[in-house]
Amino acid sequence: MTFPPQPPVGATLKDAFEALLDRVFEHRFPAHPLFEQELKIPALRQVLDQVQKATAEPEQRLQIDNLSVRRILAGIAGPLKLGTMGQTHFVLAPDWADHFARMYARAGGSMTVAQLRDWIDAPKPMGLTYEVQNLVILGFAAQADRTLDRSGTPATASIDRLDDQIELRDQPLPDEAAWARARERAASLFGLTPNEVRKGAHVVQLAKELSEKATAARPSLSGLANTLRARMERFGVAVDTAPRMTTLRSASALVGALAAATDALATIDVLASAELLTSGAAVARSLGSAAALNSYFANVQWDAIEAAASLRDHRVAAAEALRTRVAEALAADEHVIGLRSAVQDAQSRAIRLLADTGRPPPPEHRPEQGPSPSGEMLLEERSFGPIVATEAVPLLDELRRRVLAEQGAKLTIGWRLTRPVGGAGG
Repeated sequence: MTFPPQPPVGATLKDAFEALLDRVFEHRFPAHPLFEQELKIPALRQVLDQVQKATAEPEQRLQIDNLSVRRILAGIAGPLKLGTMGQTHFVLAPDWADHFARMYARAGGSMTVAQLRDWIDAPKPMGLTYEVQNLVILGFAAQADRTLDRSGTPATASIDRLDDQIELRDQPLPDEAAWARARERAASLFGLTPNEVRKGAHVVQLAKELSEKATAARPSLSGLANTLRARMERFGVAVDTAPRMTTLRSASALVGALAAATDALATIDVLASAELLTSGAAVARSLGSAAALNSYFANVQWDAIEAAASLRDHRVAAAEALRTRVAEALAADEHVIGLRSAVQDAQSRAIRLLADTGRPPPPEHRPEQGPSPSGEMLLEERSFGPIVATEAVPLLDELRRRVLAEQGAKLTIGWRLTRPVGGAGG
């Protein structure tokens, strides 16, 4: 019969009790690591962060400049066999990847968090806390490039929470060219910043972000297309061939395909191979402006713009200029002509034009017979009040054509050009 060792002379009852607990713990969990750092949650998160960063480095070797981070890695990651902290570099260890691979080869089937918790204690119990187990599992997932999945959708996890039902899956990867193309388009079209390393976790993350962007954009694109179609028809714009509508169709087709993709790899392939009917710049601007344009157009006084553009009295030249300006803005791509500013300007001009009801029609004098007392026949005489300078251009063009058509005629000219003090005119 053996007896436990006697406590040292002078030891208190508390010391003896703690020594006994240590012996019991060692007996129950013979594989428990001897940590050199206190296992606080912030420290565990720091270890996981460095492990995940190291997986993206060549040879899984990460330079650590911060001395306190080195101490945490040496005191926690080292004893836990996640990696080795040298003087300057942290190098991942293969222990857990090899161990879980052997256990999975025997068990087969799916690889769940619950199974990995069991495998952590094989062949000998380690007695790790829930949070430390999560560190081991999430570190392994990053190193083995396995993604977290819950019932077919990407799952989120952390040191604080990692549900047993989550499955760790191998993620098929796109080829290098498709990944590079998808990353480029994700940035230029959707403003995303995907990781350049072609890893399963990065593929899943980018696919998730693209799906969210596409789902959010679809209603705005559809609503804008319906609004513009009606306005284009009213202003005589060819809907099917207008660059703005072509770009909208292209953007709508892209987000529809992204939203309908069945898995992460399919989402990446859709983005990489999508045929854009106009340019990437046009589609990007369309995607980025659709929601704001929809909101703005709900309050536009379209009736006023259309009424002003239809005037056929002394304001006909300004009305035609207004109609042309609106039609051009509706037809052009957003990155060529910003539609909101163009419509705002058109609405202001339309209101001013409609308010100009007090100006009489330009008089036109045509004597019924005989020359004037001066011996000259008056062919035409017009008088205009102040008009916007740009609206005078069509009138000047008309005058030029009339002068050329009347051989031998004389023209009396006078004009007055002003602008507000300090303004730029227009």
